[in-house]
Amino acid sequence: IGSISECFEGDPPFRAHGCLSQASSVGGLLYISDLISQWEKSAKKAATKKTTKAAKVAAEDVAEVAEEPKPKRKCVRKKK
Repeated sequence: IGSISECFEGDPPFRAHGCLSQASSVGGLLYISDLISQWEKSAKKAATKKTTKAAKVAAEDVAEVAEEPKPKRKCVRKKK
């Protein structure tokens, strides 16, 4: 109880064989759990980046509409 056997049968009733408690079996499941958590973190970061990028584009569009065109200035040079 609280651990994983060395190997299991592939067909029902899926009986455990070998050692009652195998460190490599537990380590394998911990490794898989770590891979899943890393994948979830990277998926959240990617979703945040997409949302942030979309927000920046929307803000730029609003800023372009809000700005009024400025009149052109004439460049006047003094003659020597």
